[in-house]
Amino acid sequence: MTRRAVAIVALGVFLSVSAGCWSRREIETLGFVVAVGVDTSLGATHWDSPDVDGDPRPRMQFTAQITKPSAIVAGERSQTQERPFWVVSATGRTLLECIRNLSEVSPRILCWPHNRWFLIGEEYAKGGVTRVLDLLERDQETRRRALVGVVKDGRAWDLLQTEFELERTPSEAGRGIVSNVSGRLSTVAVASINDFTVALASEGIDPIALRVEVIPYTSPYEITGDVAREEVKAAARLSGAAVFRSDKLVGWLDGREARGYNWVVGKVTSGILVVDATQRSIEPDPQASLIGLEIIRAKGAFKPKITDDGRNIGIVVKISAEANIADVQPYIDSYGDSELWTFMERRLEEAIRDEVMAAISKAQELRADIFGFGREVYRTNPKVWKQVKDRWYEVFAHMEPEIEVSAKIVRSGLKVRSVKLEEMGGAGEGR
Repeated sequence: MTRRAVAIVALGVFLSVSAGCWSRREIETLGFVVAVGVDTSLGATHWDSPDVDGDPRPRMQFTAQITKPSAIVAGERSQTQERPFWVVSATGRTLLECIRNLSEVSPRILCWPHNRWFLIGEEYAKGGVTRVLDLLERDQETRRRALVGVVKDGRAWDLLQTEFELERTPSEAGRGIVSNVSGRLSTVAVASINDFTVALASEGIDPIALRVEVIPYTSPYEITGDVAREEVKAAARLSGAAVFRSDKLVGWLDGREARGYNWVVGKVTSGILVVDATQRSIEPDPQASLIGLEIIRAKGAFKPKITDDGRNIGIVVKISAEANIADVQPYIDSYGDSELWTFMERRLEEAIRDEVMAAISKAQELRADIFGFGREVYRTNPKVWKQVKDRWYEVFAHMEPEIEVSAKIVRSGLKVRSVKLEEMGGAGEGR
């Protein structure tokens, strides 16, 4: 290579390095969005321009929760009560119009990569959510891993004002609750924007999302308007699931039904099931005959069962689980009762089967195939699916699933026998 060629290459490298980034944005100009919500519009909000007019019904209300880094840093150094987040709202005919309308009141450009929550008010969810999902899929800044939640009996605006005792930022607290409930109870159905939109675009499956509720600590309570807080006025609870048919909210699953859903789709990681053990108790009080079993391992799967002529379609659900004895209310002697462990395994299987049937029955009642039974029929037998897809909800509603559960008790903790009270009422030894 000649000297002239080397010089040209060196000059090119120098110019590319020194040119900088043409699309750079300084951190001081950004407002980091950590949670957003969408509601039906109640009319023009106080954030809107004075010239907003027309019928408010076609409009939507968009709410953003933005972190305040200065308050977070100050809170780490002192006992300041300033809220470390700012909640701002605007209305518009489309989601992008709402977001751009916030430019009139926000001194910083909204930055989306840190967003963790996409929340929907119940009233808006009942009317369909496709309009707002379109932008979240098109825009390159939004993140499809954000969790989708629906506010039961409330609005996303109210939920985004709530606070938590152990975390300064509500978005982080919400993620912590999801992690706790999913890992220790399995009574929530967790879905990201990506999960939701994939289900929405797929044949034979309906979307599902987190169910979120606002829990007031005081009544009546006022959660808006204050920059500083002396106490938490309202928090949030995450339990159960929101059920959609296509893009419209049609109903809810409670915590037990949500765990039944997780059993079917193989998402149970842990949980506590309390079974009745009246027959095995020596205590006179039947109300005390309860055994708590901790799920430590579980698997779930299902497959369609189709007759040769394709007229009858069923589903076979297979679930296996392993559990430990967590706590026992009556006195139990594992040595003296040789059939005790088999008894507990059968009762555990019954409890799991009841939760699965509760979830399937509720989905059938709502005519929403959140499990993806239809998608599995489509995957395994496209010809049959083509025949039934137009009436699938009717087929799904009358389906009688076969549920096969296999449960095993593997450990009893650090002791085999529970504590037995002596006849005179004193505490005896576990012997």
